[in-house]
Amino acid sequence: MRMRRLGWMLVMAGLAGTGPAARAADYFADPMQGRAENPGTASAPWRTLAEVVSSGQIQQLKGGDTLWLRDGFHGEVTLSGNFPETVTVCAAEGARPGVSRLNVTGSRWHVRGLTVSPSLGAGETPKGRATLVVVGESGPAEDVLIENCFVYSVLDAGRWTARQWMEAPSGMLMGRNGRRLTFRNNYILNTRFGLTMSSFDSQAEGNIIENFSADGMRMTRDGETAEHNIIRNIYVSAEDGDQNHDDGIQGFLFNVGHGLIRRFTLRENIIVMREDESQPFKASLQGIGMFDGPLEEFVVEGNVICTQHWHGISLFDATNSVIRDNVVFNKWGGRMNPWIQLGSKNRGGNRGNIVSNNYAHSFRLGEETTVQAERNRPVTRAVWERRQAELLKKIEEKYGAVHPVARRPRLRK
Repeated sequence: MRMRRLGWMLVMAGLAGTGPAARAADYFADPMQGRAENPGTASAPWRTLAEVVSSGQIQQLKGGDTLWLRDGFHGEVTLSGNFPETVTVCAAEGARPGVSRLNVTGSRWHVRGLTVSPSLGAGETPKGRATLVVVGESGPAEDVLIENCFVYSVLDAGRWTARQWMEAPSGMLMGRNGRRLTFRNNYILNTRFGLTMSSFDSQAEGNIIENFSADGMRMTRDGETAEHNIIRNIYVSAEDGDQNHDDGIQGFLFNVGHGLIRRFTLRENIIVMREDESQPFKASLQGIGMFDGPLEEFVVEGNVICTQHWHGISLFDATNSVIRDNVVFNKWGGRMNPWIQLGSKNRGGNRGNIVSNNYAHSFRLGEETTVQAERNRPVTRAVWERRQAELLKKIEEKYGAVHPVARRPRLRK
């Protein structure tokens, strides 16, 4: 009898500890109507996001909670903290909250719908190596999502000099201490480098990178994916004093420059060297350039690239990699017609690769005897126009024809 009673007590104790989970809470920050001493409710909001962080009020948030940001300038912000469930910091419905810069460390943060620009604050536009959105650089970061943000230096760079283009801040960075980070559907405008991926097993998807003076995207760590991004309009060249070799998407080993890189996926991205022939400081652009391997298990598929440079898609020293269903085209004419290439810098050579069903002006697959090359054909303007229109429609159906915060189209039509 005593044993039965003891068992029942243990069961009841267990049930007492498995009650309903605490309900996720909603908090609010309002730069115009809020007060620092408020409790952060909808009717009595905190003030700015920066103040919520600096005062320690941000520590009230628990996994599953949401901090809604209302219209106005929220300062320069650093978010840090680790959560068992996602904590969301996002624009309130119909609001356009802004910060001058954003830095995130920790785990399970979701930031959505912010405008990020130094032009919103009182200071000057940062120059040189400054980056406007940074995740996982100053400390570890895992499972962080930055989504639907508008990131820019200034809205109108039409009067910039070549020097200003070269000194512009960069857009977004997945830092060296990051893992499983995602940048999704962000609009990056008027920057030096657009988006840099230096975090393991991370992805950039559905982003628009418009007007940049160095590389549109950089990929530098194992397990990275770039998918459904649109990269357009390169500025300044060597003639303007800029010695950077510009790429739509460039890959190399982080902090070394060359060495073994594994498992990159570059799928269904659109790269356009230039949309407007009246653009100042015209420059040429390599499409997808992965020159500094060796590379293993790369997948480059379904990309549509329009550029006036030899390197449409180039993989050097690649093993067990696939290049398929891509289109590379030069609409400007001249002799620099982009190719698809398997090249080598004598860092292991090319082995076991597949190059199939691509369109390009030419194919340079070297002397590798094990490459499976089939159905690769000369490109035409009609093929490029059709494939770009089809891919753009697919991207627009998934992410929207107009960016929700920037309110700009993904690509000029």
